[in-house]
Amino acid sequence: MKDKKEPMDESQTVQVRGCTRRISLRIQSIAWSLKSYLRHAYTDSDNTVFIVPHTHDMVSQLLSPSQPKNISDLIVLAVLGSLILTLYILPKSARIPTFAVIFLFWRAAYNAGIGWLLDGQSKHNRLVLWAKNSRIFENPETGNNPHPTLYKLIKREMETKIPKDYKFEEAPIEYNTWLVFRRVVDLILMCDFVSYCLFAIACFNRPPESWLLWALRWTTGIVLFVFNVFVKLDAHRVVKDFAWYWG
Repeated sequence: MKDKKEPMDESQTVQVRGCTRRISLRIQSIAWSLKSYLRHAYTDSDNTVFIVPHTHDMVSQLLSPSQPKNISDLIVLAVLGSLILTLYILPKSARIPTFAVIFLFWRAAYNAGIGWLLDGQSKHNRLVLWAKNSRIFENPETGNNPHPTLYKLIKREMETKIPKDYKFEEAPIEYNTWLVFRRVVDLILMCDFVSYCLFAIACFNRPPESWLLWALRWTTGIVLFVFNVFVKLDAHRVVKDFAWYWG
């Protein structure tokens, strides 16, 4: 006959709960420490260690009302608005050739322009060297920055977008260069996408076909479009900002 286990008294129950709570707090502490450690990075030039601030993806930082906006955001939105307005005011006969040229321009800026910049940065560290030679990230108080107004503008722009864990004058030049580069990329990517959509709208027509074929064609196109957007956003979520922009 098996012995029955006696139930724990109140003091033992309190001890078990206290031990469980301490273990839980310890696990949380380890998790936070690991998260903080993973947010640290170092530069290739002099191995400077710095905390990588949290940044948001291109779409949310540009379109989400909850994200702070700066002048560069307004410029991107103004360019996108001008593209939409252009489609609206142009006569139908001029829409297709006009937006064919506009789309090819932004696609060339995407493939050739960004590709050339990334190739130079990857092989020769060219963008960082440009920043160093121009001294645009040096504090004007040192007397070495020939562009103090540009320095103040960039500083205000970057600190507006990243209100936490970031100070422009304390961040490495490599990181500040990346932040400026990503703003250029945001403009090109958004204009490339919007101009392509507007070009598709300009080319819209309905050929003589049955309703079934029409519905099948539109359904397939919408599914492929949504899938393409999902893949791009999910790829950004997986590789994060730095790999997405810097390559």
